[in-house]
Amino acid sequence: MSASPAAAASCVLVLGTLLVACGSSDPAPGTGSAGNNGVAGNNGVAGTTATAGGNAGTTSTAGTANGGSAGTAVVAGGAAGMGGAGPTGGAAVGGGGSGSGNGGASGGTTGAALFSDGFEAAAIDKAKWTERINSNAMFTLDTTQKHSGTQSLHLKHSGFSTYLAAEGAPIFPAPMNTFYARVWLRVAGPLPTGHVAWLEAGNVMNDQAEIRVGMNLGKFQSNLWPGDTDVRDPAAAIKADTWQCLQIKYGTDVLEVSLDGVKSSISTTTWVAANPADGSNNTPKTGWSPTYAAFRIGWELGDGEIWFDDVALDHSPIACQ
Repeated sequence: MSASPAAAASCVLVLGTLLVACGSSDPAPGTGSAGNNGVAGNNGVAGTTATAGGNAGTTSTAGTANGGSAGTAVVAGGAAGMGGAGPTGGAAVGGGGSGSGNGGASGGTTGAALFSDGFEAAAIDKAKWTERINSNAMFTLDTTQKHSGTQSLHLKHSGFSTYLAAEGAPIFPAPMNTFYARVWLRVAGPLPTGHVAWLEAGNVMNDQAEIRVGMNLGKFQSNLWPGDTDVRDPAAAIKADTWQCLQIKYGTDVLEVSLDGVKSSISTTTWVAANPADGSNNTPKTGWSPTYAAFRIGWELGDGEIWFDDVALDHSPIACQ
């Protein structure tokens, strides 16, 4: 159709890249409104009737999602929506383009972490990991278990300690001596009843100055070394043979730990347990945090079997996804 000057004046540029066609006999393009905030990325709301569909949804803030909207009765299809941070983008409704980007997720950013490994390569990436092994055990890549992708990191441990360590850049030295970790792990049953550690953060060399996360006396546990100070959480359900997400903030005299999105009482600033039965220290500690130079995954003390997947480290919180 030919466009009159008035009709041409009503044409708009969407997102700086898509020119919406319109004509003198068509109604003005409708603008689809942004999708609602949501944990899983809600669908965008349909726009008004338009020749080329509604405009894109707006970008959401971290932790929420806006799906792109689209005009109904479209001729050229709606413009793609732009999602915010999180696991799944909301789809545009009304016949337009799908929303792109990510949906909402609580607990941190979902952009590319400074350090990450999904263990999908043919071998363990020695550019990312340094072996810190004081046992006869070895790590393998296993296709029988995975949180995502096709394989995960597997360890069947016996002996003292078997770790892979992330050291140096891009995480360390950490600004304000603060960094964040996100780890998916799966512990084979039966769960340990003695003292074991699966994660460590602190000095490059093991057993000098570090914070450990694992189990003790059958409970989820954080442990400060030296001093072997223990804080245990009887309410945190570590589940055998189940993939679970750990999110940890390591800061200056701050440890914050969440298990499957629920903050655990092994989090601490003083190493005094909420219940004396769940900790070995009754005197508040200060100046206890090490200068973080390494983060380790694996197993220390006792015997057991564990898998790790989708490990990420950053200077900002990282969502479970």
